[in-house]
Amino acid sequence: MALTAKQERFVEEYLVDLNATQAAVRAGYSAATAYSNGHQCLKKTEIAVALRDARRERAQRLKLTADDVLLELWLIAITADRMRTRLAALSWIGKHLGMFTQNVRVSEELPAIRFILSDSSPNEAP
Repeated sequence: MALTAKQERFVEEYLVDLNATQAAVRAGYSAATAYSNGHQCLKKTEIAVALRDARRERAQRLKLTADDVLLELWLIAITADRMRTRLAALSWIGKHLGMFTQNVRVSEELPAIRFILSDSSPNEAP
């Protein structure tokens, strides 16, 4: 299924700053509903494919690879004068390499806690 003119414009605008809300506004969606429209656009398979293809075309056109970007980030991380800049570059590298995960995995089961119900009140002896 082909994209509508508005969806094609959304793809173009999203690639500018990767901000779905702003891309929706610039593509002609209502500012009042831009957040939800932008989110819905990103969930549509046709738009996701168009974005993927556009990114690939851009990378080929620029002859740019992920390795090029990582190398540049590494150079910034080791040569920048400001610590904030160095940490930002290292953060991007770490995220790309999957070093920082948000998920917590439980590797063993926790013992079940049993509650004993009785008719006695807490102040009474059992």
